[in-house]
Amino acid sequence: MNAETTAGAPQADAPPPDGESNSDASLMAEILAGLYRAEGQTAQGFEMLREKAESIERRLAFLMGEETAADDAATAEAPAASAEADAEDVPTFPELPPETPPPAAQPAPPAAQPVPPIPQAVQPAPRPVQPVRDVRPVAAQLAGSEVEGLVFAQDLAFHASLAPQRQAIVQGLRQGDPDATSLVGQILIFRAAWPDRVPQLLKDVGEAWYRWSPNDAAAPDPMRDALIAWLHTKVESVGLGNRIELVRPGDRYDSKKHNAKDRGVEVSQVQGWVVLRDNGSVYTKANVTVS
Repeated sequence: MNAETTAGAPQADAPPPDGESNSDASLMAEILAGLYRAEGQTAQGFEMLREKAESIERRLAFLMGEETAADDAATAEAPAASAEADAEDVPTFPELPPETPPPAAQPAPPAAQPVPPIPQAVQPAPRPVQPVRDVRPVAAQLAGSEVEGLVFAQDLAFHASLAPQRQAIVQGLRQGDPDATSLVGQILIFRAAWPDRVPQLLKDVGEAWYRWSPNDAAAPDPMRDALIAWLHTKVESVGLGNRIELVRPGDRYDSKKHNAKDRGVEVSQVQGWVVLRDNGSVYTKANVTVS
């Protein structure tokens, strides 16, 4: 060790520089040698300390591992020991007689079946609300002037002198008077008739007129005369030559022109007029009452 630590040191026999004495040189050499030895010892000491520290660390690690295993074993044994101690501490009691079992539970009643809903009768769909219809006759729904225009021809509907009788006929139609209704109906049928029916319808219109106005046969009547003139115009428009001949109360009964239920010589009441052919012969007789 001394050889290693002093290998690089200056030799003691070297002459002292600058004329120093041998004693001083020896002293210096010894000091230097001591320093080198101290340095070597210090390095060696550090190495030894390091090895010692590593050894201590390995020992500590080993010891720590054993302690951990011991702790685990102690931890595992602790519950068993605690359980044994607890078992020793549990007091013992005298054995009780067997307990009588409780009565068997009665089965629950069956659940009530749900009551099926009562089927509701299918309600019919509401009928759509119909507008209120006016059930009155058409003539009752129209104004008087409108009805006159529908019933009477132009030659009759716009004569001011005929207004009272036209209005009387329309009023009777509104009120449901059968005689006024029959007269209006016969006039409308005549207006719409085919030519071959016109002669017979002349008789029907006359009888309807006298049912509505039975007391005007003896005196002139503007409405009756205007109606006959219009009927003649209609007959001519279809190429016929039929004419109407009036019968008046007081006329002598003529079996060729009059038709009466009773025997008599004089006409007392008129129910129609005579319809003549274009040659003047009688086509239909007039219904009359004789005395």
